[in-house]
Amino acid sequence: FPLQDPKWDVNRSAHMERLQGYQDWITKGMVRAIPKTINWSALYAVKQSPSESPSKFLDRLRDAMCRNTLLDPGSEVGIQQLVSLFLGQSTGDIRCKLQKLRPTEGRNLEILLDEAWRVFSNREEGYRQGQRKLMAVIQEERGRGPRR
Repeated sequence: FPLQDPKWDVNRSAHMERLQGYQDWITKGMVRAIPKTINWSALYAVKQSPSESPSKFLDRLRDAMCRNTLLDPGSEVGIQQLVSLFLGQSTGDIRCKLQKLRPTEGRNLEILLDEAWRVFSNREEGYRQGQRKLMAVIQEERGRGPRR
């Protein structure tokens, strides 16, 4: 607030503009002074879909962290939060594999991302192997003929 009376006359347009500008400053200052609330539930709502790549999932986690918290995803604390979120909210097969890593490896985001990519890439190979086994069983059953 002004320390002295600015002697603004609200009936004069120039003085009215100054008064409105001053009111805007006060409003902006109050908005900036109120701390942003941290919405952890929005972070925990971000889950990896089965067809989503680990990199896209990590990017969505980073975006959610920027929007809903005061944490910087590049800071030490932000990276540790991303690690725990990435571990806990990845799809089931990726999460199981990541939880088996040694504790020192399990805290490094780059190692986690590399391992998640390995699991994600091997899904297709596992699916193909399952299809081959199924076809082999079907062929074997056909070769035996009808059951009696």
